[in-house]
Amino acid sequence: MFPPWKSTPLERNTSSNILILMSLLKNNKFLQEEHPPFLSNGVKELFEMAQSQGRPDDEIALLRRAYEFARKAHEGQKRKSGEAYISHPLATAERLVEMRLDAPAIAAAFLHDVCEDTKYTVTDIQKEFGNEIAFIVEGVTKLNKIKYKGSERTAESLRKMFLAIAEDIRIVILKLADRVHNMETLSFLPPEKQKRIALETIEIYASLAYRLGMTELSGDLEDLAFPYIYPAEFEWLTQNARERYADLDRYIQNVKPLLEEELKKENIRVIDIHARAKHKYSLYKKLLKYDMDIGKNYGYHRASRHSTLDRGMLRNIRRNS
Repeated sequence: MFPPWKSTPLERNTSSNILILMSLLKNNKFLQEEHPPFLSNGVKELFEMAQSQGRPDDEIALLRRAYEFARKAHEGQKRKSGEAYISHPLATAERLVEMRLDAPAIAAAFLHDVCEDTKYTVTDIQKEFGNEIAFIVEGVTKLNKIKYKGSERTAESLRKMFLAIAEDIRIVILKLADRVHNMETLSFLPPEKQKRIALETIEIYASLAYRLGMTELSGDLEDLAFPYIYPAEFEWLTQNARERYADLDRYIQNVKPLLEEELKKENIRVIDIHARAKHKYSLYKKLLKYDMDIGKNYGYHRASRHSTLDRGMLRNIRRNS
C-alpha cells in the first residue's frame, strides 16, 4: 500500500561533523541504548536509584537540597498538562541519574528552570549551591534563548552556536534531556507551538544528539517530533507497519534468550543484550528511497529472515574476546 502524498523529510546536514566532545560520549552506554517514553517514577525512586549507584552521602544530600530548593521555588506553578511544575525538573534529573552524570549536573537539572520561571536568580543559585552548579544552570538558561527560524542554514548556525554557548558537555546533555520530556508532553500545547517546537527538535536537538554520538536519544527525539511535523505520514506508517513491528518485537524477544544461551555455552559473560526495531522516523526516511513500499525496505526486516543464530559470529566473538 502506498501513501496518498509525496514529501521529503528534513535533511540532516552532515557535511561538518562535530568531533569535539565525542570522546566523552562514545563510552556512555546509556546514550547508545533504546529507552521508552520517559516519565518520572517519583522522588523516592529517583533517590533510591542514585543511592543504588553507590553515590556518597554528601552527593545524595546535595541532590536532596537541590530538589527541595526547586520544589519550593516552583510551588504553585503548573505545567500545561495540569501537573505540578516540579514534575518536569524531576523527570529531567531522573534521566541524568540514569545516565550516571555527576551530582552537580543532576542538581542543575532540578534547578534548570528556576532562574527563568521563579523569583530566584543565578546569583541566588551561586550563593546556595556554588559556582559550578550556577554555571550549568546559567548555560541552560542561555540555550533557552536559541530559537529556530526555519532554514537549514539557520539550523547549522544554531547547532554551532549551541555548542559554543554551552561550554560544558553537561549543559548540552541536560538540555537534551530537558527537550525529551518537553516533547513527551507536547500534546498539551496549542497546535502552532507543537509544530514549531517539533521542527526545532528535529533540526537542532535530534541532529546535535546524532553528531555527538547519542544515536538512540536522537532517534527518540525524531520519533517524538514525527507525528507533529508529518501527521499524515506518521499515521500511514503506523497503520502499515504495525504488523511488521509486532513481528519484529516477537522475534527479538524470542531470539534474546537463545543468544544468551549460546554465549554462555561459549563461556562469554553476558552483560546485556540489546535489540530494537528501527525508529519510525528513520524508517520513514528510508521508505522514501523505496517509493514508500515497505516490502522493498530490506533493511527493515533483515533480522526476521534468519531463524537460527549465526554460530560463526559467536566464534568470532570468542576469538576477539
